[in-house]
Amino acid sequence: LAFSPDDSLAQTIIASTVDAFFWTDMALSFLTAYVDEDGKLITDSVTIMYALEEAFPENNPLLPAPGSEAAEAVPPLLRLEQQFAGAWLGWLRAPGVMEGGARANFEATLARMDEALAARGGPFFLGAELSLVDLLFCSFLERSVASLLYFKGFAVRGGGYARIDEWFEAM
Repeated sequence: LAFSPDDSLAQTIIASTVDAFFWTDMALSFLTAYVDEDGKLITDSVTIMYALEEAFPENNPLLPAPGSEAAEAVPPLLRLEQQFAGAWLGWLRAPGVMEGGARANFEATLARMDEALAARGGPFFLGAELSLVDLLFCSFLERSVASLLYFKGFAVRGGGYARIDEWFEAM
């Protein structure tokens, strides 16, 4: 096909190609999310979420007001999210000899998550409203549900963690 310089399809293709090169130069891994705010490259999804919270304070905030009781709950919940990720991946990749301990660690972490959801009344980690904490847990929880059911035959959903089940329904 031949395009004339004023052909809108050709312009769209050229613009898309230029955009693709621009974006791939910005995120060299092709896998990492990023935001370019005032010339700053951000490649970590958690940092991106915080940056968006700061950039758009007039929107529905996903973090509680600083100094509030709910804000005090955020750091321990973020540590729990990291513990959960480690427990999930630890069991998923555990060699046969170590699998029992890895599974027990994962199940204990799920129980702590279930307790954390109950502590603030749920269905979300900070209570009745969706928060940044839920968004951070979401990717690991969703992936753990699928991978553990497939590779280990373990059901997170419907597996006896009532608050986690409520969280999934609310999400």
